[in-house]
Amino acid sequence: MENLETGICPSTLVEDGRVHRSVYTSAAVFEAELDRIWYRDWLLVGHVAELPEPGSYVTRRMGRQPVIVCRDRDGRVRVLLNSCTHRGATVLRPGYGRARAFVCMYHGWTFGLDGRLASVPMRDHYGPEFREEALGLKEVARVALYRGLIFASFSDDAPPIEAHLGEARRFVDMALTDDIEVLGTMEYEYRGNWKFHMENTIDGLHGIYLHRLFGNSGLLSSGNSLDLGNGHAGLMWRAEKAKGESGRLMGLDTTDTSPDTSRTIVLFPNTGLVHIQDLINLRIVMPIAADRTRVFTAALGRRSDTPELRARRASQLSAVQGPAGAAGADDIEVFEALQEGCAARAPEIDWLDFSRGERGSSGDLTDETGVRGCYRRWKAMMAVSQADRGRSI
Repeated sequence: MENLETGICPSTLVEDGRVHRSVYTSAAVFEAELDRIWYRDWLLVGHVAELPEPGSYVTRRMGRQPVIVCRDRDGRVRVLLNSCTHRGATVLRPGYGRARAFVCMYHGWTFGLDGRLASVPMRDHYGPEFREEALGLKEVARVALYRGLIFASFSDDAPPIEAHLGEARRFVDMALTDDIEVLGTMEYEYRGNWKFHMENTIDGLHGIYLHRLFGNSGLLSSGNSLDLGNGHAGLMWRAEKAKGESGRLMGLDTTDTSPDTSRTIVLFPNTGLVHIQDLINLRIVMPIAADRTRVFTAALGRRSDTPELRARRASQLSAVQGPAGAAGADDIEVFEALQEGCAARAPEIDWLDFSRGERGSSGDLTDETGVRGCYRRWKAMMAVSQADRGRSI
């Protein structure tokens, strides 16, 4: 059914087992995604370990909208639009830290940790209609915590977070305990569509060909590609000790402290959680344009870890998953190659194939079962019109 608001008909762009190239290249599709997915669904914005005490904050994006994720004086986690209500400038520059209040650099408007407008220079120069209580930083509609993950949504109608996560909860539970700590973080951008990252995280075949170190080290073994419902998906395989010099270089040559299975999951639309041996890697995807994406990534550990295990987890982030890592550099290169290649258009090649493997909720590790599940959710959300969804901003 065509959506009359934009003229975009999702059923013409995604079918079971194939996707049209325009979902990656069209600016109109990207704008519709912001409205129907990014400003409606639950989005991951951080982890409570990033906010150890009142006044702690990080800056993130929800779609294109900049937000402050912070802990107020009472310890409550809040998500505020990072936009001064005076002239609209971002109140905090990108990054993280601890503050007693949030002060806009432009004209000195000062906001409390709960977002309320606390002081305004030259207050007596404003008229009687000026009302501080109406000019605080805007809070997003919903905030929810699950296993330390901080989710936020612009929609009043977002379901309970447990219902949203559904079957994916058991995979989050396996990776994230109550004593998680952040060992290191990094952010990077690539010139490509956000969905390339989603697909790649749960693509079990590319590890053999694109990441030759993985293939040559014997790290990948038998496993499954999983459609977990609600657009969430994952890979799960038997944990293997990476062999030889490549295994040592990646820090994946031991499984003494590792779980029996390795897992990567996507929580639609913006979360990646990678748990390969000792590596616990959290990713937050932030789209900027149809052909530009920013990714925040963090190495996670546990407060009960030995110093040796903590060091190994941290080093694996840069050695494997970072933008210069054994896997990260390969992935960024292919994301940009995909974006460039998808600009090629002809009726015979406009559709890209996602048909490999069994239908249903579980397939072989190299099947595209999970990716097809992501695109079923994409198609369903893209078909929802403004009139049918909750409030967004």
